[in-house]
Amino acid sequence: MRLTLRNVELEGQPGLDVRIDGERIAAIGRRLESSGEEIDGRGGALIPGLADHHFHLFALAAQADSEALDDVTSAAALRTRLEAAAARRPTGAWVRATGYHERMAGDLTREALDALAPAHLLRVQHQTGALWVLNSQALAAVDADQGPACVERDAEGRPTGRIWRGDDWLLRRLPPAPPALAPIGRRLAAYGITSVTDASVTTDAVAAARLASAHRAGELPQRLTLMNGGELAAPTDAAFARRSTPPAPSTATGSNTAASFPLRRSRS
Repeated sequence: MRLTLRNVELEGQPGLDVRIDGERIAAIGRRLESSGEEIDGRGGALIPGLADHHFHLFALAAQADSEALDDVTSAAALRTRLEAAAARRPTGAWVRATGYHERMAGDLTREALDALAPAHLLRVQHQTGALWVLNSQALAAVDADQGPACVERDAEGRPTGRIWRGDDWLLRRLPPAPPALAPIGRRLAAYGITSVTDASVTTDAVAAARLASAHRAGELPQRLTLMNGGELAAPTDAAFARRSTPPAPSTATGSNTAASFPLRRSRS
């Protein structure tokens, strides 16, 4: 790749050009000779890439693939929003919505959601994060009739559609179709973020492999460092680095022991 950035500011000096060959800065100066693609910086400051040290990539991707309800103010607006979300998906597909509150349309039940999305599997998360409400199709898909105590039931023992603090149980019953990571990679790049630490302690080898694959495919162009609660080996191609868990403070010497954190191989 050959790229020339025109008319950028570097360390307070305006009107500079920067030429990049491959993954290295080859030249900095004024009116550099053209080489490959050019981007007009329009006088903006050129800074090093930004690093976000606490991210949850899969959660962010799921949120981006959901219908956000935070700004809904009435039952009519809720119906319009959810009907539109369902219309964008094929019949029988899952529809995930987040940010619901009772001030919008009162307490939701399976019947209320059935009326809003009768041809889809709909699940709506409360703003607190403690409650999911599912319509009848979604309840059948997760076999809620045989569910544990987190599945709320009416006087006849029939699930109401409300699942309290049952994320782990629900997650195990949802289809294994994680949301796309490419939109997240593009959004982060647009913000100038070139390095991310995913702080999800639940990251296992399967999740880590998917993040690594997304990085290799260019869907997540950022440098990745992963935290986790167990053993996780970083790949030899440095698609991600693993951040170790710091050891407990030493009581024998009265001093703290510093943990070493492996860094991802630089690409510059």
